[in-house]
Amino acid sequence: MKRKKLKFSLKALVALSIIMLLCLTTAFAQNTLKGTVTDAAGKPLASVSVTQQGSKSGTTTDQSGNYSLVLTNNNSVIIFSSVGFETKSEAVKGRNTINITLAAQDKALNEVVVTALGIKKEARKLGYAETTVKVDEITRNRTTNVMKSLEGKVAGLEIAPPTAGANASNRIRLRGQSGFNGQTNSPLIVINGLPMDQGARSAEGGGPATDQGDNLSNINQDDIESMTVLKGATAAALYGSRASNGAIIITTKSGAKNSKFGVEISSSFAADKILDFTDYQTEYGTGSNGVRPSSQAQAQSFGNLAFGEKYDGVPTYQYDGVKRPYLPDLNRMKQFYNTGTSYTNSIAVSGGNASTSYRVSFSNQDVKGISPGNTYHKKIFNLGLNSKITNRLTLQTNINYTHEENNNPPLVGAQGIGFSSFLNRIPITVAISTLKTSVQNPDGTILSTNPFNNLLT
Repeated sequence: MKRKKLKFSLKALVALSIIMLLCLTTAFAQNTLKGTVTDAAGKPLASVSVTQQGSKSGTTTDQSGNYSLVLTNNNSVIIFSSVGFETKSEAVKGRNTINITLAAQDKALNEVVVTALGIKKEARKLGYAETTVKVDEITRNRTTNVMKSLEGKVAGLEIAPPTAGANASNRIRLRGQSGFNGQTNSPLIVINGLPMDQGARSAEGGGPATDQGDNLSNINQDDIESMTVLKGATAAALYGSRASNGAIIITTKSGAKNSKFGVEISSSFAADKILDFTDYQTEYGTGSNGVRPSSQAQAQSFGNLAFGEKYDGVPTYQYDGVKRPYLPDLNRMKQFYNTGTSYTNSIAVSGGNASTSYRVSFSNQDVKGISPGNTYHKKIFNLGLNSKITNRLTLQTNINYTHEENNNPPLVGAQGIGFSSFLNRIPITVAISTLKTSVQNPDGTILSTNPFNNLLT
């Protein structure tokens, strides 16, 4: 009885092992996914990445577009991806075969650049160097002059804002200096197909020079739709010899067709603070040949010389006839200059139908310069209209109106006059607080601080 029972148990064990092996083989076969990947025209796609979501299992298609992937889960999701095609996902749902068609992704391959007269071309088809500036890089840092916001953002483009007040023009150079005349080195500016020079302006009347800004300060940064910088000399063929130093192409917004009525509101604040890198000598004070002033007349005569005695704190005559401690004013620049502030507020409305689009905007900017008394106010109204009248006639209108008020900009480009030159010429023995309060003689005439005082009146 025992032998018979043992013999039956061995047969059952062998049969059970065979059944389990068959089950494992069947399960393994069901976990292998196969298929073919093609494009929209039905052509096989090679080197398409085929991966199982949430696992390390993956493969690529061969030259015939075929793939074979071992799955760890029959209910997983498969991701199909390839450069130049849209990524697609597909749930397995127990299937053994999945054939996929991938659609081409044209948007990433066709970068459009605006060149002459609003003509749009693909960037890869241009025969000269160009850079398209991202609009968010322009609006992220709002300035009184749109060019100032491009510092360090375009290779080969040099932007150098002078210390000439809140609305100062900028020195713009593409690929360096090409001549001795400053105006002939600037690139051509093209706004909505209209070419113009940078147009740096100075005060009229033949007096001391003040920087009154340039044509680029008339542009509201929120109105810019695209900006393209043409660097190559070949680009001059588009606009002639005026573009021999390159061109900056600016297109403003005119709304979008088939769009609902929309309102855009933006507000920004910026602050400017002077960086003081001056390194004055702080050992010798006002005077000449190692002698300090012994009278008001000597203090005025030595007013621009710092070759006196060593600082010792002894009361000494200054230009206004008052004796003050013979000590240096170590924080002159930061005491004189302000912290500049800029407030910008813009509002725009836009919309369009099947044939016409429009955008109307208004911006207001109030700036307090770092120089005492320097303020700048600017209001810009902009209208952009684009209408398709017939199949062969399109009307495009851009109107820009700017009102500026630039008060008390600092003097530049002149020796002797202007507070910047004055501060660097007068020894630091005279404190800023003294220069603020001691300005006039009792009879109303201006106090002389140095032998060249007549240049300051």
